[in-house]
Amino acid sequence: LAELYAPIPESSVTSQSVMLENVEFSAYDKISFDHEGVGSGVSFTFGGAKPEPVILMTSGVLNSSVAWAVGEDGLPLIPLDKFGANFQSSMQIKKLDPFVAIGASGVANLEKLLQWFKESRLDPNDPNNKDIVYMLSGSDQNRLQPREYFRLEPMQQEFDFATADDIERNMRFKMIELRDEEHSLFKGYQMVPAFEKELPKDIFKEYERKKRGETHLQEIKGDLDLHRAQVDMYLQQIKDRVMTQYRFASHQKSLQDMVNEDIVPNISMMLTAMLRLSEPRRPLKPLRKERKKVTATAIVGREVKILINIIRATFIPVRKPSPSPAAGSQTARDSDGRPVGETYNELVCPFIEVMFQRSRVRTRRGEGPNPSFNEELELLLKVPNDDYSPSSLQNIEDIIYINVFDEVTVDILEDERQRESNIHQRLDKKWLGSIKIPFSSVYFNNSIDGTFRLNTPPFLLGYTYNTQTPSGGVAGEVESSIGQGSTFLSMFVTIEPSLALPEPFKERLATNEEEEIMSRADTWQMSLEKKFPKRILKTTVMDTNGRNVFVTRFFRGIKPPPEVLACNPEKAMELAAHYVSLIPFVSDTALFPGQCDIWSTCNQFMKMLCGDEEEHAVLLTNFFLGMDKKAWLLLGTAIPEGRTAYVLTEDNGQFVVWNARSGERFSVFDNYCPLQIVGCVINAENIWANVQQYEKPSQMSFILNNTSNWHSFYNKSFPARGLASVQPAELQYRRKDKKFDSLVLELQERIEQLLKNKIMEWRSRNITRWNRHCTQIMRKLLPVLEDNCGKPIDQSYLKDLEDSFRSYKVSGFPLNLPYVNMNSLTETVFSTGVHAQDTNDVEFALAVYIRGYSNNVMSVWIYVASLIRLR
Repeated sequence: LAELYAPIPESSVTSQSVMLENVEFSAYDKISFDHEGVGSGVSFTFGGAKPEPVILMTSGVLNSSVAWAVGEDGLPLIPLDKFGANFQSSMQIKKLDPFVAIGASGVANLEKLLQWFKESRLDPNDPNNKDIVYMLSGSDQNRLQPREYFRLEPMQQEFDFATADDIERNMRFKMIELRDEEHSLFKGYQMVPAFEKELPKDIFKEYERKKRGETHLQEIKGDLDLHRAQVDMYLQQIKDRVMTQYRFASHQKSLQDMVNEDIVPNISMMLTAMLRLSEPRRPLKPLRKERKKVTATAIVGREVKILINIIRATFIPVRKPSPSPAAGSQTARDSDGRPVGETYNELVCPFIEVMFQRSRVRTRRGEGPNPSFNEELELLLKVPNDDYSPSSLQNIEDIIYINVFDEVTVDILEDERQRESNIHQRLDKKWLGSIKIPFSSVYFNNSIDGTFRLNTPPFLLGYTYNTQTPSGGVAGEVESSIGQGSTFLSMFVTIEPSLALPEPFKERLATNEEEEIMSRADTWQMSLEKKFPKRILKTTVMDTNGRNVFVTRFFRGIKPPPEVLACNPEKAMELAAHYVSLIPFVSDTALFPGQCDIWSTCNQFMKMLCGDEEEHAVLLTNFFLGMDKKAWLLLGTAIPEGRTAYVLTEDNGQFVVWNARSGERFSVFDNYCPLQIVGCVINAENIWANVQQYEKPSQMSFILNNTSNWHSFYNKSFPARGLASVQPAELQYRRKDKKFDSLVLELQERIEQLLKNKIMEWRSRNITRWNRHCTQIMRKLLPVLEDNCGKPIDQSYLKDLEDSFRSYKVSGFPLNLPYVNMNSLTETVFSTGVHAQDTNDVEFALAVYIRGYSNNVMSVWIYVASLIRLR
């Protein structure tokens, strides 16, 4: 009768959701009959006045359905080459319609509807889906599980521009991801190329090298380097642990963090402003005003400078008379026609040189041992990737070296006949001492101002100290310091413009302490800080696990290393302080983010082999307690460190403060003690806050039982709780043996060879000659200095040394440093400028000695000298 054509169904029409459709058809065949039937396609008429012809065709309706079969994965089995690659996405979109996806019968079936709801990945928290969610969870609570997620876009996966594997392999995305994680190599990186092909080829070379070093230790020479590598890995684990908690806390924002609004002025503020107008003007006594902090975005295109205002220096060593050359030999003469020996008889011509990031500036030349400079020096600050954000600035580990030199004028005119008309001279500089100020100290304190004691060697060849005091000075002040050999420098250091500091760690940490103690600690500390805002007070500190610990728990008597116990009891305390000072210093701001002060226990400190002032002072305090001495931790402010920790000891009523970082001791009556402000003293029993009128040690009383001078945390109304200590009962010390001594000797030879190569590299324009005889004499002298803990030695040793070089003009000094790495040693030697002798007539001598102590603590002695033969 007819041939029908069914259309190809849409991709959404499947055998599970298809419905019957009616298709009409007609036949064109002519069929006639002999009887009364009308047939098909034959004309006929109905009865009537004027009938019209009618032709009826054979027609009908066919009920049929055409649909796609469904595979095991629930998708229609449709050829992609017919419908294109976008078929999957279109199917996912149509699956969001339950009538299309599961049909009307499926919608009526709750089981099928629940299965469709889970597979469609609709957001159950979307208000548009509330009706279906209510229907599925209303009849049976177990049908729809509790929602522990939400989706902003259910079709996110279908519209992703790349797969997860593509993103994982993309180097540009990896770089952006590392920058977001604040990785040290990429933090603050600004200019990220738009395309992956534009990235430098070796940009991940250093990152991959560090990553390999973290996963497995490379082949390292000797147990010493292996131990140092293990220490670095342990330190990185603690750093990652603290960093995770800090990043979580930094995202907890308050209203004040997000909304910066000006305070509405009130009557008290207006009265204060009006009273300032009536204040007396004192132009002869100006006050430094606090400068406004500048943010990182405001510094773009500007230079950041470190300003050093050098005021004066006192007690600078003076030159010794040069020995007379042998009879009949020629004599070098200076610009005035006098022999070189007479030039050396001048007192001293000092100048100050400041070095930072290998840039140098200097003052003019002064005269005499107590010169006045009054000069301002400027140095540019260079930061990685021009990132001046607080998180980047606090990671700068560069040191400001402030060196004092003696400028010596040497006449090198050879023809005596030309002396009346010609001048030919050379300016030599001789290192006399230095001050090292970490950049972080200047950054966090905003400025450093005061009189600093110069770090001078135990002795300087060719120099001695003048017994005369400077004008206006008092002889007793010299003796009250560390005795003869103390040079002082008055200066002011700051950063221009004033840079914004990182946000302090605000999160209230978890703690295991009693609530009563924590509440008492907060109220006690807050009440005292209101009265004495400049004094440092601590009741609780953060440990390496990120928990609040009451500060008295960090104290417990611990036996010092075997070397300390084996020495003379009178010298034991000095040796213990010397041992602690040899552990490398690293500020918490360089290790951990933000202004968070983290205290580690003594065994963690010895395992990390680095820490800040608190770790050094706590360890030394516990050593003194283990030696049955009366000792306390003293928190205060010193120059140049700023906020710091010292150790206070008492012996027969005499109080002494110890700088655990340098190993030096000072009497509390010493006017030149670096400690300027005393905040509180702490031991395992109590905390005593300084409530005296004065805060400088020389003006204070240290009788802690006097309640009018010291306010204790525990008292009669709040008795002590007897808290257990977090410190170990004893420390495990690695015993020294022959293998350890051989490794120390090998390291000693490596350092000496490296420094010799570096000096020759720095003097590439001149010939560098080495005096082996002088080196051998120096090598015998260095163990004596170490036995004396770096203090000045007997003059008999120096007399023998100077007698050996009567035919030379010798300038030399020993340096004592803790072993951190090779780079720190070479940088310190470079800052002394010992290589800056622009002549071929000079000879050099270099000797290195290392004394190894328990737990791989090293004392490195470097003796450098320059020798010029007298003509």
